[in-house]
Amino acid sequence: MAVRFFAMLPFFILIALIMAVTALVGLVALIKGKFKRAASLLLAPFIVASPFLFPVLSYQDFAFDWLRFLFTKEHYAQVIGQMSPAERASRIVPFGWGEEGFAGIGNAHFLIVYDESGEIALPEQERSQAWKARAEKDKLYFDDQNCLVVIGRLSGHYYSVAERCP
Repeated sequence: MAVRFFAMLPFFILIALIMAVTALVGLVALIKGKFKRAASLLLAPFIVASPFLFPVLSYQDFAFDWLRFLFTKEHYAQVIGQMSPAERASRIVPFGWGEEGFAGIGNAHFLIVYDESGEIALPEQERSQAWKARAEKDKLYFDDQNCLVVIGRLSGHYYSVAERCP
């Protein structure tokens, strides 16, 4: 854990310096009477730092995922619509939503998953063997003991999956 902190320390210092310079430029703009510029420059550091200062949004809060899903749902519905009903019922269909991390530190994977059975939202112990076999066939693992996996229902048979591994 300490190694990760020291590996990320230069980035934290750089971000803090950028925020301090932005705030200083905002104060200068305020003194010069440029209120709109001052307001945006003074608010910017707080907006950037707010997730760290006020960690209200955690993996359990799917507000951003839900909004993003609303704007992109047509693409996923089109892909699912091209599948036969039997194929949809027999598969767990993942859509990659991105990854996060740097040099193997703080790796996270984000997915949208279509699962007609809804078993993806159940705890690992309650999922059927048939569902586990489908997940294994598609090389999907939602029960890694070393990773934090959070799954939330977005709409219908669509689920948001966030997996963070150390």
